[in-house]
Amino acid sequence: MLRAVREIGKKVNLAGFIHGTSADPASAFIHSQYINVRLRLFHAKKSSGTKPHEGIPEEDVARACSNLTRFCREVLNQQYALGGQSAVMTNVWFQDAVQGSLADGIEFARSEDPSPFDPAQDKFCSEHFSTYYFHEVNIDRSTASGTVSLIATLNLDDALRNLAISRVGAVKGNHPIAISTFDSRLSLRGLDRFRCVLDLKLRNVNTPRRVV
Repeated sequence: MLRAVREIGKKVNLAGFIHGTSADPASAFIHSQYINVRLRLFHAKKSSGTKPHEGIPEEDVARACSNLTRFCREVLNQQYALGGQSAVMTNVWFQDAVQGSLADGIEFARSEDPSPFDPAQDKFCSEHFSTYYFHEVNIDRSTASGTVSLIATLNLDDALRNLAISRVGAVKGNHPIAISTFDSRLSLRGLDRFRCVLDLKLRNVNTPRRVV
């Protein structure tokens, strides 16, 4: 481990990832991460008087975690040229912000407009097509991290069953918020109830993609 960290130290300045100064940054890094924190948190040995979670200040753990995160990011940046962007939006903030902004006046709409949706559009659909609204809309913070689900339900009558819709989405007034379009029109014939779930997921640029 020491040999590997010293090799990494030829490309990464280890002094920025340890607390204080040291004549041997590689040894200091391993001591601060592995000996002083990792072993004391995960191992209870008869030969040691320190039990897990005892005798180690929380601020030491927090500092080590922060240093290790920055260290890993810097190593990956050096190896794979990931770039310098490092700011991220947290899952909780994303869910709170989305839920808060959609809670007031959000509606769910559908349309037979077959044209591709342009994100620059300020209308849900073109004036040549009608907008039909769902009867019930719920906002759910999914158990999936960083996801907010919009769940809309529509009870169909004979007139609505004749629709062949091409897009659905969340709107405020007629202004589009989140839109999903279909490659071909979706027929509602033979249905009594139509339920649509639109998931809004957080994707940070510089974080690993999750398997969902």
